[in-house]
Amino acid sequence: MNETSTLFWFDKPLVYSEHALLRSYQRYTPIITYLPVNAKFMSVLDTGNQISYAFDFDYKGKTLRLIINYQGIVVTTFYVSPSRLQSLRKTKKEKPSVKNYNKYPYLEVVDQLCDYA
Repeated sequence: MNETSTLFWFDKPLVYSEHALLRSYQRYTPIITYLPVNAKFMSVLDTGNQISYAFDFDYKGKTLRLIINYQGIVVTTFYVSPSRLQSLRKTKKEKPSVKNYNKYPYLEVVDQLCDYA
């Protein structure tokens, strides 16, 4: 049994919890009866008392994420926004634009740190 594989879930009907139904109505997400075969496994979520699995798949041009517990009950569902994924990426720290080291002496250290990295 490999619960992280989509082939394990695609023929099992998904049951939505009350919380998941409420969230799907609030977030305008569809109620999926079966997990699509093209769904991509993202991660295992361990909350201490139960293990859940996160799956992403494309639904009408948007990425929909389903969190399914080990019994096949959908815990929650939401759309994954591309801006949220971009904000998680690290950006390089820019050099300070102020060069008045007499007024701001700590900027000299920051400027040298940016050149070092």
